[in-house]
This record gives sequence, C-alpha cells and structure tokens, in this order.
Amino acid sequence: MLRSRSWLVLPVLLALLALVWWPGEAEAPPPLDSLAEAVMDGNLTDGGDADRAAVTAAAAADPGLAAEADGDNLERDDLVPEAPGPEGPRVLVVRGEPPLAVTGAAVFFVTEAEARQRLQQRRQELDRFEQPVQLGQRLTTDAAGLATLPAARAPFLCAARDGDDFAFAVLPPRARTVTMLLQPDETVTLQVTRADGKPGADVPVALLQHFDGRGDAQPVWQARTDGQGRAEARHFQLQRGNPSPLPAERFLALVQVPTRAPVASEFVGRPAGRDPILLTLPPLAAVDVRLVDHRGTPLLTPATVGIVTEPAWRTVLDLPVPRHLTGSRVDKPVGPAAVRLPLVEAGTEVRLFARYANERRPGQLGPRPGPPRADERLQLDLPLPASHAVVAGTFVHADGSPVHDPVIAVWWRDGVEQLTLPLPTVADGSFDFVQLGQDAPHTFVLDVRCEQTRSDDAGERTLRLGARVQVSALPPGQRIELGTVRLLPLPPLVRGVVIDDLGAPIADARITVQQQQAPPTNDARAAANWRDVSLLQTRTAADGSFAIDGDLPVGALRVRADTDRHFASEVELNHQGQVVRLQLVRNGILRGRVLLPDWVADGTATLQLVPFEPSARRSDSRGVDLSRRRGGRFLIEPLRPGRFDARVSLRNLREPLLVIQDVFVVPGETRDARLTLLDLRQSLQRYRLRAVDQGGQPLRLDGPIRARLTNPDGSTSEAGFRWQQGRAELITAAASAELTFFGRGYKPATMTLGPGDHDVFLETQRPVFVEVLGARNLCGPTRRVRVSVVLDGDTGLPGSLSGVDQRTGEHFSFARWDLGRSSGAWLGDSDLVEIPLMQSGTYEVLLRPHQGSNERSPQASIPLGKFRLELDPNGQNVLRVPVDANAVLTALQQLDRPPAPSEQQQQRLGRRGR
Repeated sequence: MLRSRSWLVLPVLLALLALVWWPGEAEAPPPLDSLAEAVMDGNLTDGGDADRAAVTAAAAADPGLAAEADGDNLERDDLVPEAPGPEGPRVLVVRGEPPLAVTGAAVFFVTEAEARQRLQQRRQELDRFEQPVQLGQRLTTDAAGLATLPAARAPFLCAARDGDDFAFAVLPPRARTVTMLLQPDETVTLQVTRADGKPGADVPVALLQHFDGRGDAQPVWQARTDGQGRAEARHFQLQRGNPSPLPAERFLALVQVPTRAPVASEFVGRPAGRDPILLTLPPLAAVDVRLVDHRGTPLLTPATVGIVTEPAWRTVLDLPVPRHLTGSRVDKPVGPAAVRLPLVEAGTEVRLFARYANERRPGQLGPRPGPPRADERLQLDLPLPASHAVVAGTFVHADGSPVHDPVIAVWWRDGVEQLTLPLPTVADGSFDFVQLGQDAPHTFVLDVRCEQTRSDDAGERTLRLGARVQVSALPPGQRIELGTVRLLPLPPLVRGVVIDDLGAPIADARITVQQQQAPPTNDARAAANWRDVSLLQTRTAADGSFAIDGDLPVGALRVRADTDRHFASEVELNHQGQVVRLQLVRNGILRGRVLLPDWVADGTATLQLVPFEPSARRSDSRGVDLSRRRGGRFLIEPLRPGRFDARVSLRNLREPLLVIQDVFVVPGETRDARLTLLDLRQSLQRYRLRAVDQGGQPLRLDGPIRARLTNPDGSTSEAGFRWQQGRAELITAAASAELTFFGRGYKPATMTLGPGDHDVFLETQRPVFVEVLGARNLCGPTRRVRVSVVLDGDTGLPGSLSGVDQRTGEHFSFARWDLGRSSGAWLGDSDLVEIPLMQSGTYEVLLRPHQGSNERSPQASIPLGKFRLELDPNGQNVLRVPVDANAVLTALQQLDRPPAPSEQQQQRLGRRGR
C-alpha cells in the first residue's frame, strides 16, 4: 500500500517541479539555418537573456508587486555598480558550406585592454590575429560547437583553430552568440637575400593588394625580416580580406628600400602558395644626412628624414604603388648629429627630404649622386628651405645652469595662440625650432613653461618656471637668435575656489583660462568662440581651491570651471593675480525603469526630456535609448534643473508614443513616480508581414511600404517602411494601419490591417513590350544601351519615401523607380525590351546609350517621344517606337569624343612644349 502511494506522490512532485521550472509560453531558440527569421521575430537582441527573463517573470507574477520590489532594488543597484553576469559571449565555431558545427576546436581569447597592457609590459609588437593565441586563455568547443567566454567589461579578441583551419573575430563583452567560420590557414613567407648571397636581415618588406579600377595598390601587411632574412605573414587569408563581389585582384611582395628598380615579385594570393617568395637586393650602401640651416649650422630640432631614389618609380610590374612605399625614413633625435639611412642602392641618384615637427611643408634636396660603391657611406647636408626660418636660443635657470627638464612652449602671433610644441634641449640648454617664415609684419611671442622638483627640509615641492620672449619679425631664410632665456618662477595669474549650489567645495574640477576668438565666418550673427589657452590649466584641490601661475595673455579672457557632475561656470579674467569664486550647479539626474515587450529591439524606443522653455530645447534636451539591459533601468544626465516634458518615441515614427508633462528636475537626483516604472508593454503593437504570391509561396522582394497611422489624439501621420527579402516588421502604437505595398513588377496594393502576423498577396504585373526600331544597329553590338520610361503626370503615389529601420537604426530611401514613376530595361541583341511597370499611363520614352560596355560609363539621353503604355494581362501588345537616326548618331559622336583638357592640364602641356 505504501509502495503504491509513493508511485502516486512521484508524479505530483514532478508536476510541481515542472510548474516551477517550466518557462511558460516562451518560444524555443531558433534553429541556426533560420537566423534571419529569428532576428526579424525579435528572438535575438542585444539585451542579456538574464535581464529579459527577470522582467518577464516579474510581469507574469504580479506587475504591481514587481514594481514595488524593484523600487528597493533600483536604489541599491544605483548605489553599487552592477557586477558583470556569470557568462560572457558565446562562440559558435563552424566550417564548410552549409556551415556545420565543429566539435573540439580550440578557442583562444583575450580582452583588448589586457592584450595592450601585456604587450606594453613586454615591449613587444604582435599581429592582432596572433594576440589571442599568444597572450590569451584557451577553451574547447562542446558537441554543439559552442564555447562560452567569461564575463568582462571590454571587447574580446578571439581566435579559433582546428587542424589547419583558423578564424578570428572581435567579440562584444555582453552575452551574445557570435559565429566564427573556419578557413584554411595561410602563411606567406618572404626570403630576402643580399647581393653577396648573405641573408638580408632587418629589411622592411610589405605585401600589397590591388583591385582593378581602385587606385593604388595598398599594403595589407608590413614587417621587417629576421636575422635569416625571412618574414612570415601569418593568417594571410584574414590580412587580404574577402571583398564581395570579388573584382580582379593582384598581389605583390615588395622590399621597401630605395633602389633604382623595384625589388618586387607578384604572387598568387587566393589561395596563397606555400613556397617562399624570393627577393634579391642589389648592392647596398648607406647615406648619413645632417640637417642644417641656411648658413650651414646644424639643426638641433627633432625631425623625420627620408630618402627615395631618383626618379621615384610609381609602378611595379604594371601596378600603381603609393610613393611613400618606395623609400625609407628614420626619426632624427634632438641634437646636431647626422642620422644614418643604411639601406640605399649603390650607384644611384637619391632625393632627400625632411619633415620638421609642427611644420607641414618638408624640406627637400635632390637629386644627388648616391654612394658610388657597396658598403660605403656618403654624408650629405640637407639645408632648410628658403621659405622657412629658425628660432634658436639657450634655456638657463636663475643661477645660470642649463635647463634639462622638459620644456613646453606656446607660439603666439598677434595675440592669438598658433601652436604648442615641446622644446627639447641639448647638454648646454641650447634649442631651436623651425617655422614657416612670414614676410608680413607680425608680433610673435614665445611663452615657455617648465616644472622643476626641489627637495628641502619641508619635503619635495614643484616649482613652476617660465619666460616670455617677444620676436619682432620672422623673415623667411633667416635665423633668429633669442640668446640666453632665463626661466624664473612664474607670477600668480588667478587663484580661487570652486563650490556647488549648496556651498560645498568641489574637488578635482577642471579649471582653464580661455581666450575669446573671432567668429569663424564673416557673418555678424555668428557668435565668437572661446578657446582654452595652453599651459594655463589645472584642477582643484580637496578643499576646492586652485591656483594658476603665468603672465596675463592679451585679449578678452575668462576662467572656466567644469566637472562631469556639475554645469560649467565662467568668470571674467581682467587683471594679473585676480581672485575668483566659481559656483557650479549640480547636474540633475533622472533614474527610472522601463518594461518593454520581448520582441522590441534595444534602442527602438527612446525617452527624451525636452525643456518647457522653447529657447532651451536646442541646448538642454537630453535623451536615452531604452533597452531591457539591466532590467530596463535607465539614467539620464546631465540635466539642467527646470521643467521638462518626457517624450517616449519610436524609431521611424514622427509622433511620440507617450508624453508625460511637467517633470521637475532639481539639482542632484530626481525621482518622478511616473518614470520610476514606465510600462510600455501594452502600448506597443507589432505588425509582422510576409509577401506571398497567388499560390501562397513567399516572395523574396525588396521595396517600399507606406504606412498611414492613426495617433492616440485622432490625428493621422505617415511613415515609410520597407520589405526585406519579402518580410517586414512595423512597431507602432496604432491599433490599425492603412498600408500601401510596392514592389518592382507588382501591382500596388492598399490594405487596412491590425497588429499581428499577416500574409500580403501582391499581384504580379506582366511587363510591357517596347521595340525601339533600329536602335541596336545604330548603337553597335557592344555598346550598353538603356531604354527608360518616365511617367507623365501624377501617379497618385508618393514621389519619394524614406525611413529608419526600427531594429538597426539604418537609414533607407527609395527613388522614383521603386515608387512607379520610372522604369526601364537594358537593350539586348535585338530592339525589343521588356519593361516592368506598376500602372498604365502616358510615359516619355528615352534612349540612353553609354560610352562603352560598362554600365557606369558616361551616357547620353535621347528623348523618343511620349506614348501610352497599357498593362496587358496577356502580354501580347508591342509598342513600336521610331528612332531618329541623326539624333542618335550625333549623340554617339559627342559621347565618344575625348574630353577637352582642363585648364591645369593645358598649362602642364604648355610647359612640356617649352
């Protein structure tokens, strides 16, 4: 008896467990082969599954109780930053076509921040595709091909490997499934040999890729050879990319050394071969370059020095190559010493160039004979261009000792800051820098700053030193000597304190001195802008105090204080040593929570706070995208205290879904009961549409949809939506919608539908037949020719339609072709074309021959007249359109005539003739 009762109790217990754990009416996860349908259905979103499940469970139990419970949780979660969930992104590793899951594949992962930190510690450079393998952790995919990464707050670099196959992806830190497709792993090996047969060690090399009609060949990988003259481009299948559609492409291995002829080799890159690419260098020598001014005095300023051969070649094996890949360059440190360019072909002419810090125009020298023989050194002086000037001097302390601490200077012209530049010094404190000369009279000022740390009985203290030197002129081709510049303690410029609206001091506030600049345009209504003055910036101490030392700049000045939690405040600065008091009003902060249906994608709905005063709406409006992440919690800041209207809007809809008036924002945190829990689950309606033919089979079409919606106040508004592969989704607040459907080759249809799933039947239209008599013979057999028709009159349909994808935020628009105003077809071997139309009417027929066989080549437009085109259900009527042969031949002659050279081209041709 007891045994039989135990058998009765067991099913009851199982049933109770099922009620507790069963997820209700939740849909099963979508299969992998219907990923696009799952995205359209809303089953895959950016929100976390845990947050979505929590919101759904609370709503199913008791929305009121859930709101009260979450009110307490909201406060606690706001005080403590939310910890990451137990799981991060999931990786699905697949292979083949169709893609099949791979079991036992190795998955390597590392966050971008962690990889950057480890590389800095190791002082190592590593290809991005290799960082997960060399620096990261390892997982193995399960029987379903999945591997789950731990939670993090930064994106992951992830690599997957199985046998000789490899894949790479950047993963978001949140819970999301990312598919990684394994491809055959490829390695391109370069072997560089010197002219004497020894390995070419430490030689720069590059792999280039070129697409027909797409400009120069571009480097996809660059490196330097090792001690054996080898360099390996690993994972070349990822380096080269996978363009679609794939144009004709070529690959080139290039040695980036100044040579008389390029050292390069073309190779097959899809797939790449396994044999090493052999590259042999010509006899090499070295060039020592010394930078000097116009009088031959060596320059101390840092610069970039480069060399190219003369003439610099622009093509390699008939491929256009960027000029900067055909030479070598080296950074010159501070000091008068020459820099060495070690890899230059012996016996060739060279051209030198130097680019100076803070100066765009480089100095050039050339052509000059290079080193005559291999393994020799040639020293050349590269003088400063005649258009430039040199400013030089010596920095010393008050006691006359040279300044070795880092010196920063601001260069002023006529009271306006031009640039900020470091001025490194040599052992005796000497410095110089290069600037473009000025023929017009200007007043220049060099404002110098330096910090020096000194130790005494009171401990270490930092002294702010500086000097201001006036330069009367900066003539081109001259050296301006400033002599000895003493850096002395700076005088106090401005001191003060920063407090909030409650009178409490504000620590770590940003303090800047700003100078008023002239309006950027000649428009008198344009407001003058304010610009931070370099080197006159600081932060407040714990008690809110601050001090800035320096000389008072010229012009209109102000002191500005700002933080991330307060609104900025400014005070006019008009004299040296001024004491100021700045009060910052605390930002208004609004917190709340939204409940959204599961099928609404994150970001589809937006909450915006709009000031009641119209004049403040442009500057003080704030908004946030609503999502289900963190349980739907949202935060809006900074808000300027005042009266607002809260508007909930949906992407692609003009009218707001909901308006909450008179939301009063105070300094600090604001709580409004109407926004503490904002439940939108009953306010949103979803329309899911599928285009079908007469037999009920899906139509994979793309085209516009016009929606006429009735707003809650009774007014109507219009919005544009679109078909995507025969499917469409509309999210509105309307209980019904009048929808007009379009499609190329289909009859427009208007329906009034309610929320839910609907099949939309679109009637196929037979194309009209138009015969342009003799057009093919006149235009020739290979020329591309388009026959276009343009409706004369009103279609009764919109002339244009655009919108925003409610899920992705992508903007789209449709032209008159999609809306029935025009159509056309390409002329084949005969004069007959089939043109799809949406409606009958009077159309203007145009013949549009192109310059050649390319559809993107220049074209001419020849009107053939206006004709009545009728949609025939039987498709038997043919409209025969006569063609004016003289008009066609005249248009073809003008089209094939070479274009007249531009004015610049004529000037170049004239110079060549001289």
